Amino acid sequence: MANPHHPPTSLVLTNPLATPSQLHRRTAFSSIPQDLQDVIFHSLSKLAYSACLLLELPMSVAAQICVVLARYCLSRSSASSRGGGNELLEDEFAHLAAAAVYTVAKTGSHPVGANSVANAFAWLGCPAPATSASATKDGDGRAGGAGAVAGVDDPREYYLTDTDYLNFQTVVLGLEQKILSAVGYDTHVALPHGLAITYLQALDFLGLPSESSSPSSSSSPSPSPSTGTTAKEGTAAKTKTTRQDLSRNTIAYLNTSLLSPQLLYLTHSPSSLAAAAIYSAAKDLDVKMPECSWWEVFDVEREELGFLVVGMRSLEGWVREKVSEREEDGGLGAGISVARAGVLVVTRKDVEKCLERRGVAVSLVTGPPVGAMADEEMEMMRRMDEDMAGS
Repeated sequence: MANPHHPPTSLVLTNPLATPSQLHRRTAFSSIPQDLQDVIFHSLSKLAYSACLLLELPMSVAAQICVVLARYCLSRSSASSRGGGNELLEDEFAHLAAAAVYTVAKTGSHPVGANSVANAFAWLGCPAPATSASATKDGDGRAGGAGAVAGVDDPREYYLTDTDYLNFQTVVLGLEQKILSAVGYDTHVALPHGLAITYLQALDFLGLPSESSSPSSSSSPSPSPSTGTTAKEGTAAKTKTTRQDLSRNTIAYLNTSLLSPQLLYLTHSPSSLAAAAIYSAAKDLDVKMPECSWWEVFDVEREELGFLVVGMRSLEGWVREKVSEREEDGGLGAGISVARAGVLVVTRKDVEKCLERRGVAVSLVTGPPVGAMADEEMEMMRRMDEDMAGS
């Protein structure tokens, strides 16, 4: 019998939010500049999101992975500011994204094997650990929904040997423990997507015409108060927007927010994110909203709604700005490599070079990297074999 004091996980509609002290330490005391932390997080999230598309994981799992990565980055940044090190830069970013995909998917109903994750990240152009010959190259990607870059798709460019698979699995299993420890072994995430659809129904937004409705049936305007436009213009606007359009745009805003360096999923509740996504989608499609403060019904304040709307709509401009930055401007600039799926792959070496150009001395590794112990053991065994063969 279920404990009434502990509701099932599926019914929990709240998330643990970041504390003001954590956000302050991340921005004020970290040895990594704030703009570089933002680029690192966006690259991590985009890599994980693209890998989920290649692995055909549900959107709910992809969103959960991105939120867990955000929690890990915030935890590592806060720990770095307390200890004076750079724990966020101890491991390669692509390996962190791969470990998050493997760990979170394993704890749900859609587990994926380490070899499948390795193949996905090799195709994306991410560096494989140790002896791998894989590298960032352009190709013709055919992953479902991930996009592609024109070129010749040569399987030899992302082929992994048995040694590559073994090394990759060693790194992923080591990072799995670090991620779980950083997030307190809590990988549950309450997503706002279901709430957004419920809110659309409650606001009667889903009463818009359907895509399957005929032009004759959707051309007649529904009764509504006068908005200052002519009847013909109002009819044209309504026939162009369907409830599927509004639902898709709302979900698109929620998915885009997963990649925002403002960590919106860590600073706001699912209900606030859902209300902001509906507001932004309705504005884009010029859909008439209730004249009252409808967001207050969902326990969202006007100031919070405005902040979230600005944050969701500003991500595209921020990404364009970062891509256009040049090295001489102090940004990563041309140091960012573009993988075959159009993902901006940022490596620790890119961050180190950028910090050197800024005159910031940062030790990227505060301890032995994950997998280093296994490499030392393999080297020791090789030397022992050589000694035995020589004797």
